[in-house]
Amino acid sequence: MTGRGIGLVSWRLALLALLVNTASFAHAQAALPSDDSAPDQQLPAGHPAVGDDPHAGVDGAPQELRKPLATADASKDVPVGSIRVHVLDAADRPVAGADVQIGTMSQESGRTTLSAKSDAAGIASFDKLLTGDKLAYRVNVLADGAKFSSMPFRLPSDQGYKVVIRQLETTRDEHEVVLYVGATSVELKDERLKIVQQVRLFNVGRKAYVFPENGLLVPLPPGAMAFQADEVMTDQHLHEDAGHGFRLQGSLPPGEVTLTWGFDLPREGSAADLTFDLPWTTFAYRVLVDAADGLTVDVDDMPKPEIHSDEGRRFLVTEVMKNPGEAPLRSIHLHLRGIPGPGPMRYIATGLALVLLAFGLVFAKTAGTPVKTVPARELAAQKTALLERVRTLDAEHRRGDIGPEFHAQTLATLEEELSAVLYEEARAKH
Repeated sequence: MTGRGIGLVSWRLALLALLVNTASFAHAQAALPSDDSAPDQQLPAGHPAVGDDPHAGVDGAPQELRKPLATADASKDVPVGSIRVHVLDAADRPVAGADVQIGTMSQESGRTTLSAKSDAAGIASFDKLLTGDKLAYRVNVLADGAKFSSMPFRLPSDQGYKVVIRQLETTRDEHEVVLYVGATSVELKDERLKIVQQVRLFNVGRKAYVFPENGLLVPLPPGAMAFQADEVMTDQHLHEDAGHGFRLQGSLPPGEVTLTWGFDLPREGSAADLTFDLPWTTFAYRVLVDAADGLTVDVDDMPKPEIHSDEGRRFLVTEVMKNPGEAPLRSIHLHLRGIPGPGPMRYIATGLALVLLAFGLVFAKTAGTPVKTVPARELAAQKTALLERVRTLDAEHRRGDIGPEFHAQTLATLEEELSAVLYEEARAKH
């Protein structure tokens, strides 16, 4: 999923810098923490200052849900090389028989998992664990399809660790989740449109929402390719469903989570009409498009886009926020006109190759100069191999394994080689 196609990391940063907020649609003032931030790093402005849980302390949440879902702290009361996990419910009562897992992560042994059940006091113990900087641990409590997790930590050499995790009730009521604010960005690149989308999902209830077992289908426009998604530390997982979109699996505790994904769409001509369906009730959305010369952008039910600049790049930006009582957004309809084309050079080059081929045939017939003839069987084998390379190249391009520039350059080279083989075949027949 990573490292292909659209340069998701750089576009994620650009998108975050311009992402709307529900209060004023102003530019974000502080970057969100990266997903691999160490748990002891200082939290950015605006992040809840309660425990180490990103869902704790949400404004307007009930008091019992303002507590952190998980805390993990070194403790002299826990033996060296041990982890004591206390599983509580929302009212701080111990949960007996809870499914507790400890995931271990190391460069040498990869990922492994240890499992245990909490006792009558809600405690699960893990002993004789390795300490030091080469191994990280993360505690998970599994309940009815939901996962409640601590932040990763390392065991010190002089004390153990005490972890407290609150196991909430679960729900599958889709109305508990709303799209708090979302954004779509469109970058114009060669023969593709590069799309990055970001949503802030909000669980407005008191229970942990569990996505459908097979995942919630988030549809993507026809022809979408090179899908990729940012990994997150929380329990949401995005998996491509080729030809349809992607499926969102896992769970969402009360509070919010930010998800980012991207994909490519083929460019056909100078116009494009794109529809992005929103499977959640949506109240605020922003659209950003590369401000290319001659390009016009219209989004149904949104104001005319305006030019914004960010670090030397120009974007056409429009946004909308629904007021209470108004019908929420269920889809985004985007219309692009005047998309700059890749230019006529590729067609000129192909035509020139055909002209040269025709000239070569005529010259071979009239010049009378003896030329060494390549055996027909060898020519047929060369042609078959070249055509197979072209098919493989196109398949890799469609999957997003290679970029449009590499595809175009390699295709041009293969066309030249194929022209030479066709010329030799035609010359042999005459």
